[in-house]
Amino acid sequence: MTRLTAEQRKALLLFERAALAAQPCPTNEDVAEVLDCSHTKAGVVVADLDALGLIRVTREGRTRTVEIVATGLRTAPTRRWQFINRTTYDRAERNPAAILQYHTGCAWCGCRVDVCSCRDGKAARGEMAA
Repeated sequence: MTRLTAEQRKALLLFERAALAAQPCPTNEDVAEVLDCSHTKAGVVVADLDALGLIRVTREGRTRTVEIVATGLRTAPTRRWQFINRTTYDRAERNPAAILQYHTGCAWCGCRVDVCSCRDGKAARGEMAA
């Protein structure tokens, strides 16, 4: 087996804990917080673990699921709200109702209602002609 760096061991342990508890997959920001590094470096560590065959990363749109190869356990998909940038989230802490527009997805296509261009998104914003 390949010898892992301390960062790789910490990241693998983070994913193993999330998979064992069936929690959402940690984002690169979560990994960066544990490793005390940038989210870019955290992404490199995750890619290294994937390349070493210790985890299998499955991406579907903007969500990510990680399978621990040794145990076969999987994390739950990343939650949509985890992708909101920090500025928006900070504003939402001052005004919790403001974040709801980012949590509410279009019933038809799943994207944010405020930017959706499908029929249901336009109807939700009141832009449909009568």
